[in-house]
Amino acid sequence: MKQTTLLAGLAAAISLFTLSGVAQAVGLDGLYFGLDAQQWQLEYDGLDDEYKDTTARIRLGYDVSRYFGIEAQLSGGGSDTLTYGPLSDELELDYLAGLYLKGVLPVNSDFQIYALAGVSHAKATETLTYGNATYRASDRDSNPGIGLGVEIDVNELFSLNADIMRHSIGATDYDLDTFAGGFNYHW
Repeated sequence: MKQTTLLAGLAAAISLFTLSGVAQAVGLDGLYFGLDAQQWQLEYDGLDDEYKDTTARIRLGYDVSRYFGIEAQLSGGGSDTLTYGPLSDELELDYLAGLYLKGVLPVNSDFQIYALAGVSHAKATETLTYGNATYRASDRDSNPGIGLGVEIDVNELFSLNADIMRHSIGATDYDLDTFAGGFNYHW
């Protein structure tokens, strides 16, 4: 978990400096980069317990206008273990990625409410251990994803954001939700 978070932070810093030069050279004024702390929560239908952990998320977006944009997100890492007597069930979220259209409702010049709708793709690995026996399975799934968030401008370059998303619209046997908050750097 710590290595994944460190690598995500390093990738975010490198991306920020690279994208900054590209955005200024091309003149993409609506481009933004975000780094968030994100808590994910996965609950299988029929199971009383839920898996959850906290990880880092990076976002890259482009605001086409004050009311409309597009955003890509990537997060990874984190695992949680549930124990039922001698049975141990570990779920690791390998990655969660998505591409979303963004609708923005400006409340005033410094505060926006936004909605996200698009496609989420996740890969998870589950490890069941009973005594000395271990079973490991990995699965990927794509589903429609939706979210709702707020953004507060700190100055021309930085803003703070928070959102809640459901990444499993249409999934029949589980719910995958995220809660995130962080900052954006705007060019």
